This record gives sequence, C-alpha cells and structure tokens, in this order.
Amino acid sequence: MADNFDYEFEKALFYLAKSLNSNVNPVKPIFFHCVRLSTYLYCQGYNSNVCIAALLHDILEDTATQKKELQKQYDSVIVGLISANTKNYKIDDKKKQLDELLFRCVNHNESAAIIKAADIIDNLHYFRKIEKQDAIKKLTYMGKKLLSIKPVSYQDPIFDTLRREIENGEKNSSL
Repeated sequence: MADNFDYEFEKALFYLAKSLNSNVNPVKPIFFHCVRLSTYLYCQGYNSNVCIAALLHDILEDTATQKKELQKQYDSVIVGLISANTKNYKIDDKKKQLDELLFRCVNHNESAAIIKAADIIDNLHYFRKIEKQDAIKKLTYMGKKLLSIKPVSYQDPIFDTLRREIENGEKNSSL
C-alpha cells in the first residue's frame, strides 16, 4: 500500500463521519460497521482502494451524500466500487433489489465482490450477536447467492471465509 494510505484512510473516515452527521440507523450502527469492515480488509492486506471503498460502501445508501460529491473527493476506481455495492432503490421488489446488487458487484470486478463478501460476513456477525433472525436469513441468502454467481476466476480467500460463515451459522441454528 502507498505510504500515504493512513492519511487517505483518515480523510475518508472523517468524510464518512461528517456525512453520517447525527443520522442514526435503527437497524445497525453504520459507522462502526464501516470501520470494522474496512479495518478487517486492511488487516488482511487488501489494497487501499478496496479498504477506502469498504469504509465508504454504505455512504450512498445511508446518508444524503450524492455520487457527484463522491466523484469530487475520490477517483473513479473507489467511486465505482462504492457504486457497485450500493442498492438500487428504484427496484421495489426487495429480492430483485438484492439479486441486482449482487450481480452488479460480481460484474463490476473481484474487488467489488470482495467488499460485498466482507460486508455480508460483518453483518452476519452483528445480527447473530443480537439474534435478529430475519436479517440473518436475508444475509445467508445473499452470501449463498454471491458465492453461486461469482466467476470461477474469483479465487480470493474471503469467498472461502464467507462459505464457512454460512455453513457454521447453519450448523449452529440446527442445534
């Protein structure tokens, strides 16, 4: 990673905090989720584009930030990864919305799919901890779908981690 990664990451962290302002998501703590996700990827050795995009992956969904604003702050690689990981709210059917999101991630590139896999893993951990079964069911569906549609050429270890998370969750829920 470039020597200035820590400064770029900190800049993105402040940008996210400012964008969230006092918005509180009733479903989960967004800021902490984004920090956990990006820190996990950083500690696993992913590049700065992946880590910064992971930090900001929910910014278009959960804040008033517009894509145009992001384009002024970040290069097209980071904005593309964030956009690929953003739900299309023009699709009303929730299952179709999720499927379209997952297809968009895998069709964008492996980095976008890596961010989505890490997002699903982190959300599974959180919702298992608070025992929110409907969210766990949705995330399990998303994880299985992502694994089934990703190209065979996507061999990053995070996909095996996602597979294990799903399998372990299913084993534990059947006890």
